[in-house]
Amino acid sequence: MRLRDNFMPYASIGSVLTVIEQLRERGGLPEQVSISWLSKIGITDATAERVHQALRFLGLLDEEGRRTEEATRLKTSSSEEYPKVLAELVRRAYQPVFAVIGQDLSNLDPARLKDAFRGCEPFSQSDRMISLFQGLLQEAGLVEGGPVPRQVRARRALEKKREATSNGRFGESSAPPAARSIATEPAPPQATNTLPPSSDQPSRDTSPLGQATYELLEAALRQLPPDARWTKAKRDRWIAAVTTGVDLLVEVVESEAPSFGPQHIGARFGKALWRRQDGDEPVTVVGYLGRHEGREYVGIAESTTGVPLDEIVYDEAG
Repeated sequence: MRLRDNFMPYASIGSVLTVIEQLRERGGLPEQVSISWLSKIGITDATAERVHQALRFLGLLDEEGRRTEEATRLKTSSSEEYPKVLAELVRRAYQPVFAVIGQDLSNLDPARLKDAFRGCEPFSQSDRMISLFQGLLQEAGLVEGGPVPRQVRARRALEKKREATSNGRFGESSAPPAARSIATEPAPPQATNTLPPSSDQPSRDTSPLGQATYELLEAALRQLPPDARWTKAKRDRWIAAVTTGVDLLVEVVESEAPSFGPQHIGARFGKALWRRQDGDEPVTVVGYLGRHEGREYVGIAESTTGVPLDEIVYDEAG
């Protein structure tokens, strides 16, 4: 499926780099990369679609999910060539962003970086978009900090696999919890996070593995200046490194959105059709998300991204 023109990926940097490491170090990618295959290598079901979108955005997969020549080029590059090849992919994919922030990243202005992602879709995910972009810059050597440590990536992937095994994907049914509640409960549901909470939360065990995943952040805290004085450039680089570390270690779930009320005329929960540019898609509307740039948005059980209300046609029979 083709990505929208103003779309920017918002997967976690840790998940994207897990796939890149699979490409380079662990047997490569199949010719056709599917959502289910991503789950097999430790990507949670909740985030696999985001990762797939990010890989297509970077040019490692085509619109149908097939492995590209760029993926082969990244796989066969030497350790010295790898960051340069990745940097080319990042600069090419994020051309609109670089047009705003410029090519010199030695003193990147956070306000200008935020402006570069303003108006990108999905509009509610701009912080995640920026976090992924900063992580890719670091991995490609375009900013200071060096590549994200492989050991931390492996620990995070192992934790996710363990959580998915112990908690189950979605229980006995293959449908997401929010979608099942629509069918079984008569009362209008709240517009809540449609992701499976158990598999997307950070591990809370007290084993050495669970504790060790935060060593990256502890090391960053130890870098704070003892005299509580820093230049702005050093402070901004430290904040960017900590943001990348948090995004790598902790998955962020959607916040609860308000349910429909009488003030939201024309918006209601239930079965509907989403009139997309590439065809109609049956969906289940579960809540009202708010107004943005003159358009009302609703939440659907099939996605974590808001949908414009004017693209929704309700099933009058349902």
